[in-house]
Amino acid sequence: MVREARPGDRGAKLMIVAVHPIAGFDKVLHYRVPERLRPDMAAGSLVRMPILRRFAIGVVAEMNPVPDVDPARLKLIADLVYPFPALTPDLLELASWMSTYYAANLDQVLEAMIPASIRRGMALKMEARLQPGAALADDELEHLRRRAPQQAKLYEFIRAQLRPVPKALALKRLGVGPSSSAALVKRGALREVAHRIERIAYRDEISNAE
Repeated sequence: MVREARPGDRGAKLMIVAVHPIAGFDKVLHYRVPERLRPDMAAGSLVRMPILRRFAIGVVAEMNPVPDVDPARLKLIADLVYPFPALTPDLLELASWMSTYYAANLDQVLEAMIPASIRRGMALKMEARLQPGAALADDELEHLRRRAPQQAKLYEFIRAQLRPVPKALALKRLGVGPSSSAALVKRGALREVAHRIERIAYRDEISNAE
């Protein structure tokens, strides 16, 4: 049985949630909650979270469980679909019972219980955006310019922006392949973050980085 985190526990200052993905995963996954999402996070909330190389929808099943791994290693919840729970605790218990009684996948039961009007909001798109990470030293940047000019071009472009830039748009504009972005993210020189698409107004928001 999963116990609740107590103030004295390791990682007690973190908010952790147990999530049932609605994505063909019949198991609970644990995630950390960014500070900006904590006020509205609750059991029954619909959230977007990273699974492998994509984002999926899930239902928060439990608040502040203690996972089996170091909490610092847990991935972050990307966003809340709505600022209110989609399912009540009673419905979560009913879904668990139905899954066991009818030998059905829990993710299918949960999805069927979510009201249609709320399910429509689950289709909101997410996109990857790039923002600066750790700054490279002058000699590191010069080495990058010589050995990997495409990475250097992307790195300097992103650092010149005032806000995170849609990854696909930046790569297309610079003529840079996704491998350059992946290498910089792995190195820590860039960060890739998920962002909910609410409006299309990016093309005029990116400054030139000559």
